[in-house]
Amino acid sequence: AVQLTSHTSKAVQLAAVELLVTLLQGGNRRVQESLGLLLRSPKQQNFFKTLDATFEAAILLISDFRALMAARGIAADDSHSMTSGDQHEQSEDYKRLTGIGRQSLLLLSLRVLQLMCRGRCRALQNLMLKQAGASSYNLVGKCLRLFAALEPVLSDALRHRDASLVLLAVQLLDTIRDMCGGPNLRNQKEVISSDLF
Repeated sequence: AVQLTSHTSKAVQLAAVELLVTLLQGGNRRVQESLGLLLRSPKQQNFFKTLDATFEAAILLISDFRALMAARGIAADDSHSMTSGDQHEQSEDYKRLTGIGRQSLLLLSLRVLQLMCRGRCRALQNLMLKQAGASSYNLVGKCLRLFAALEPVLSDALRHRDASLVLLAVQLLDTIRDMCGGPNLRNQKEVISSDLF
């Protein structure tokens, strides 16, 4: 399942991530330990690279939405001063934005990371910050960047009565919490040094 998460087909990636969620559900320590051994290998960098790319794509989509609203002279959460034409354009752009909240791959990827770290699994928590190999992906930092990008549009999500972005924000916070549990001081330091607070 780990190797299939970096498959070129999004359907295969989604199925692999769903399988990982199922295997990790309920705090399966044996699966966590097996994943810890497997993912410490530099040969498994594609797993982290794929997650990093998934999160980065979501960050870019949110940033593009916010830039588009700013170019129109509209704050992401300001619908009171808009004309009906502006509101329609914002609504269409907003629908594209909410796709990330409904995108199963993003939500399930966050859930996989949460379940990997749940129960203070230190070996997997440590891999969230740095992995062995030529490239390393700071997934704690990436989750923090994703939340920072998402936070300004949450009031818009609430106004549109769209729970998908709110659920994404909650899943992000749950994932970050389990990355830091134990406590994992390295991951906590990363969170504390961020703009989350």
